[in-house]
Amino acid sequence: MGQPWAAAAIGVANAVTARRLIKYGDRGYRYLLLEARHAKHNMALEFGTVHLGGFYDDELAGLLRIDTDTRSPLYATALGSPKESTPDGRRALDKLTETL
Repeated sequence: MGQPWAAAAIGVANAVTARRLIKYGDRGYRYLLLEARHAKHNMALEFGTVHLGGFYDDELAGLLRIDTDTRSPLYATALGSPKESTPDGRRALDKLTETL
């Protein structure tokens, strides 16, 4: 979308929708979004985050080499450290790989 990114990392959640639909039927897509939201929320608790809703699905999938026949990107989250001091208990960004 032509916007600059000033983040240490971008987390992208994607999902295999067919697997959920087979297992849970029509409710599968809802469950998929709920689970993705929980993961996104946990990232927001640990790091300075900005949730990105405006992205082009096909371009993002192409950049990440996601097979859009079986998977779809759900959301993207910019991860970093806030300029202000963080509350006690929030992990440093270099602990990201240990957390996930």
